[in-house]
Amino acid sequence: MEQSTIIESCEFLFGQHSDEWSNQAGIYIFAGLNLDRKWTPIVVGQCDSFADSIPLHSLWATAKKQGATHVLYRPTPLKHDRDRIENILITKYADLVILQEGQKKE
Repeated sequence: MEQSTIIESCEFLFGQHSDEWSNQAGIYIFAGLNLDRKWTPIVVGQCDSFADSIPLHSLWATAKKQGATHVLYRPTPLKHDRDRIENILITKYADLVILQEGQKKE
């Protein structure tokens, strides 16, 4: 399997929910492969620390039931960049993603 993928002009790295996560801020996507072998986002979000967010994320079990197998992630230190990327992804995949508290479909 490749080590990264491009989604909406952004490079995302692959991880497993059970991985040891860094304290970096960034964007994450709980995703699985569809029948065409393309990544399907199920949950999109951002965090100040992958280590504080991903291991105990309240939507991982739900995302897994809907086919999530991996966490795609992109370290993104600046909050305005995270907001921009998150909004692009939620808008693009509005029919697929589970919204989290504070998120809205544009």
